[in-house]
Amino acid sequence: MTERRFDATAAEVRRALDGVYETLPADGALWRCRAGPYRTPVELRLEDGPVVVARASIVPAPELTGGLARAILFEHDSLIFGRFVHADGAIQVEQGIVGGHTMDDVEVRLAVWGIGWAAGAYRQRWERHLEGGAVLGGDPVAGVAPRRGAEDRVASTQARVERFLREHYGSFAFDEAWGYHGAFGSTRVFVSVRHALETTTVVLIASPVLSGVTLADELALDAVGVVAARPFGRFAFSADRGELWAEHAIVGDDLDPEELIAAIDAVAALGDGEDERLQQAYGGKRYADLTGG
Repeated sequence: MTERRFDATAAEVRRALDGVYETLPADGALWRCRAGPYRTPVELRLEDGPVVVARASIVPAPELTGGLARAILFEHDSLIFGRFVHADGAIQVEQGIVGGHTMDDVEVRLAVWGIGWAAGAYRQRWERHLEGGAVLGGDPVAGVAPRRGAEDRVASTQARVERFLREHYGSFAFDEAWGYHGAFGSTRVFVSVRHALETTTVVLIASPVLSGVTLADELALDAVGVVAARPFGRFAFSADRGELWAEHAIVGDDLDPEELIAAIDAVAALGDGEDERLQQAYGGKRYADLTGG
């Protein structure tokens, strides 16, 4: 069964991308192409699960220092889709997609385009980080301007998300400022729909991990290391609020319940599974401490 799922997923990836973007030699990957406004080389690999990972290199970085780890968590606060990682001697940006029957052509194409855009849009910032000149603050990288109909697309995806949440969990509440939210152990998971990538919607799943914490090198390196072993999820740090969040975003177009549930479970496992350990090591307050839960 697993082998058939891998074969079917690989075939679907090739079918989704053939003729869409400029194809490059595979060089051991499942597929390579140039995508996005910066014509960034993006590769796709099939990993255990199966999980399809779209990945692009941004800048060489021989060593993951504490400063670079802090930059990864800080830059995630403005990056809606994907995550930054240090791998193969470089800062890279990647997005994991659940393979199998839930994956469709649109999801694959949008993931490739989004990763290609992020690699180009954030390249100068990462070059400054590596030169030691970037400060963890200031204006974030501007997102992609929406095309006509963005509000309608968001509303359509939000209606689908609400239905899936009601059918599977039943206990998610809605707040105008925070979106949908439900309790998971010592934390809470928030689900919101946003516009992204010109004509696309993204569902952002986020869970507060620590509040009132200082982003020291040790905490940043720990958080980046935890995520490196997982196919989904990332930590993001808000410098203004001193908050560490666990997050993962998925394409909202043609969203199905299995994708949404997998993303929520991944974020809940990351937030609820790591908040107590991280608090004991680095201080701050968990969500449960702030709410008395």
